[in-house]
Amino acid sequence: MIVSAKDIVHIVSNLLARDEPPMEIRILSFKKDRSITLRMSAGDTVEVSENGFDRRTFNCSLEALPKLIVEVSDREFPRSHRVRISLMKK
Repeated sequence: MIVSAKDIVHIVSNLLARDEPPMEIRILSFKKDRSITLRMSAGDTVEVSENGFDRRTFNCSLEALPKLIVEVSDREFPRSHRVRISLMKK
């Protein structure tokens, strides 16, 4: 689905609350050249992989996730107004 970049945190929070782990959420730039991948397995930790300007991986709790998503999305999608979000169940 294509959504506004301002709504990333809200939509990801809803997807995480709605579905059971294990799951993977990919947030891609409109041109699909940069991405953020959120992998949630059993437990309360989420692996956040950044693939674009920087290539880094973070592990965080569900409580710290919204702040991390804002930080990483501002760095990966600085001028993007629309992003693509896809949910994959494993």
